[in-house]
Amino acid sequence: MGTCWRPGRSPAALPAAAPRSTWVRWIVDCARDERGQDLIEYALLTAAVGVAGIATWPFIAASIGTAYRALDTNTQGLWEPPPPGGAP
Repeated sequence: MGTCWRPGRSPAALPAAAPRSTWVRWIVDCARDERGQDLIEYALLTAAVGVAGIATWPFIAASIGTAYRALDTNTQGLWEPPPPGGAP
């Protein structure tokens, strides 16, 4: 049956009456084939980083909100406008 990545080599291309061993051989060939392994590893790594980012976003957003509120509170009294008319 050959490798699993060539066109026309998938089990769907086999006749319905194909022996069971042919199907099993195709599955084993696909499991042993290492082409595309790097792409799958990078995809899994990217997915893991994405899930970690989504999981930590609420904590990051809360920390940013707290920092901006503290900055706003601390800067409210830094500048005081002069009294009207310019008198001290």
